[in-house]
Amino acid sequence: IMISDNEYINFLNSLAGKTIAIVYIFRGENALGFQHYEVWQSDVISSWITAVEEIKCLPLIIDVRTFISKAVNNSLPKIDFVINLSNGTTDLSNLGLVPSVCSFLNIPCIPCNTNSIILGENKKVSNIIASYINLNVPRNLKITDPNGIIRPVCYGSSKFVKKIHRPLLMLTIFIKNLFRAMILLPPYYSIL
Repeated sequence: IMISDNEYINFLNSLAGKTIAIVYIFRGENALGFQHYEVWQSDVISSWITAVEEIKCLPLIIDVRTFISKAVNNSLPKIDFVINLSNGTTDLSNLGLVPSVCSFLNIPCIPCNTNSIILGENKKVSNIIASYINLNVPRNLKITDPNGIIRPVCYGSSKFVKKIHRPLLMLTIFIKNLFRAMILLPPYYSIL
């Protein structure tokens, strides 16, 4: 959606005074369900606090456990938006915890909701979607295969992604797509 500069400025002005919760994983948390291979460092959290203040909003910094506990006990202060900095887990159920609670409380959650996490972070599901829109996704690629891109199924970030070179695969994809185009295009179109 394109908006004008004035609409954007008006939107930013309408945010002034709103409370934006920054929900993060406490580095010392070690309870079941809170194991993470990565957590945001304090410089990232500080940058979000600064950004929230720059748009004249009130930052509320809260760890995931406290956020969930207060949500369940109905003791959260009024929150207008949540910035979810809970990341770095391979268990998508836990990764979707903060956005699911936000959805339950009808609080907009940034960067995404639980549906987006499940669809985008689980590589099996995202590969099905990619295949459906005709992106070439190999059916099987063994982790020992020296060609292709190998990603763990549920790591949300680029952690443990391996890029490997497969020049023949690219040529095969090009020829296959060229062949599809020749079949699908009406006879009066030229592809060359």
